[in-house]
Amino acid sequence: MTATMIVQESAGLGQDISISVVDGVTFTTVVNSPILLATGQLAAGSVLDKSRVIEVQVEYESNAAQTLLFEYSTDGGASWAQFSTKTIGITNGPTILSVTKSITGHGIQLRLRSVILGAFRLLAFVPRVVQEARVFP
Repeated sequence: MTATMIVQESAGLGQDISISVVDGVTFTTVVNSPILLATGQLAAGSVLDKSRVIEVQVEYESNAAQTLLFEYSTDGGASWAQFSTKTIGITNGPTILSVTKSITGHGIQLRLRSVILGAFRLLAFVPRVVQEARVFP
């Protein structure tokens, strides 16, 4: 028995696939990988200031409906709290999704993830961060 496996990343909106060849027979399987994007620690002003995230904008294209989960961490990514869930549908080109939420803290990190990949292309992930009160007076 001879087996070969190829995993192919789609350059566009096409679904990623896994191709297996066993004894000359080709098997093609759709690969549903979750999306996971996390920022580093966000800061407005100096490291002594608290920051407040007031909005996150995502530019994307999609050929399938799916749910995006927006999360944040204030402990260096050790734990994550969900601040929004958005269901997206099929788009006809680049689309902007805006999520507004006020999150105040020091060293805030943001994360975007999904349960399945579907046919999705993330073009931009832009948090809007403003300076708040000093951590130390």
